Amino acid sequence: MSTMMLTPAGGVERASRPETTPLDGSRVRVRYDVAVAGHVFGVPVPARPPAELLLDVEVKVEAGIVCLTALDLDVAVEGRSYPEAFIELISAVEDWLEYLRDETPKLTSEIEAQPRYVGLLGYAPGTWFK
Repeated sequence: MSTMMLTPAGGVERASRPETTPLDGSRVRVRYDVAVAGHVFGVPVPARPPAELLLDVEVKVEAGIVCLTALDLDVAVEGRSYPEAFIELISAVEDWLEYLRDETPKLTSEIEAQPRYVGLLGYAPGTWFK
């Protein structure tokens, strides 16, 4: 392992030699080199949908099975872990929204407001939820 590390500010830090803290109260000196050149990392951040389109999610765990429900769309999935269930939820919500967009089905009064969420398809799936 190299003694060079990136600091959160983007500079380069040299680690000092590992030492134990003395119990006699004496001091331990630590040397850090000043960063000569910084590093800049560009990280794309997806646009967030309007707040009125964000979906509420209910989470339940029963007998080791994670159940996630997108309450606004009445879409529910299960998984063996939170990540697995979340991936399933994204897929199920995407399928439902694409169906609403492409087929424009006749909906009952309980779900007639759901087509307004079709706009979520223009955003990254990880941003759809509150």
